Amino acid sequence: MPDTAELVLKDGRTKTVKTAELKNGDVILIRPGENIAADGEVIEGESDVNEALITGESTPVKKARAVRLLRDQLMKQAACG
Repeated sequence: MPDTAELVLKDGRTKTVKTAELKNGDVILIRPGENIAADGEVIEGESDVNEALITGESTPVKKARAVRLLRDQLMKQAACG
């Protein structure tokens, strides 16, 4: 699990925080190639996600708005928040 996450602030800027500091309702930015730092839901963007650590399946799965994400999955293409 990543030690840090990119927290999206109210004004749209981002700030790196420790994952232990994340609270329910926080929005984080997940960039291509990053592991997902916390369980959550996609609110913007879409990407293929490698779920191999969770499911054992190495074929990437498309994730888009309103889809749940689990921490430790690997974001493959575009950024999501």
